[in-house]
Amino acid sequence: MKLCESVKKVTIIMVVRETLWFSKRILDALYQHTDPGIFKLIYVTGKSSRRDRIQLEMESVRRGFQLITRPYHLAPNEARNLALPYVDTEYVVLLDNDCLVMEGWLEALLNCAKETGAALVSPVVLFGEPEERMMHFFTGLCHIVEEEGGRTFKEGYPYHLKPLSDLKQPLHRQCTELLEYHCLMIRREFLDQVGPFDEDLKSTRDHLDLSLRAQEMGVACISEPTACVAYLHPPKFLWREKRGFC
Repeated sequence: MKLCESVKKVTIIMVVRETLWFSKRILDALYQHTDPGIFKLIYVTGKSSRRDRIQLEMESVRRGFQLITRPYHLAPNEARNLALPYVDTEYVVLLDNDCLVMEGWLEALLNCAKETGAALVSPVVLFGEPEERMMHFFTGLCHIVEEEGGRTFKEGYPYHLKPLSDLKQPLHRQCTELLEYHCLMIRREFLDQVGPFDEDLKSTRDHLDLSLRAQEMGVACISEPTACVAYLHPPKFLWREKRGFC
């Protein structure tokens, strides 16, 4: 029996990061490794090739997710804001369309949020194919230091490009100053408080703004090691995508 939308716990907002090349593979993994009874998907994309647009429309019909399209380029924060009016769940997951989820990822993020009361929960993010076991992100530094003569912004990624096999100790659940948008669970009440995402931020540094705002509000931000996703390498530039984006 199909569960009604009212019992869904999570709205996943998927936006385009760099390319639509991985779209089919990412969607296949999402529906393979995630319980369909606990989430609904909103996929947002801007200008794209006719081939990519048709493929997404077909996937939307086949899988029953909501597809929001615009005929012009969208910065990630613009795309996220287009989906916010349709969010009616307690939790939101921001997921890039080149991020491959793994078995149990969403349940692990939910359990962490419930057990800790955290407003934001981030998984382990691998870099490249999962079997490469190369880390990209797990916890980090993101704060401003008041120093004599000015202010210094401190940013740090302690696990970036470290093989999982080189870790001397297993990863454990811990607080983090730094958050990334590859995959991030957020409580809806936090989003209601901070308002829409800043659409004037067009660069890849938009996650730093969210990290600093979370610290200003004093909410808990947790990195959860039992949830894992993989940020895939973007392919070489594709001519078919150039035709769609010009």
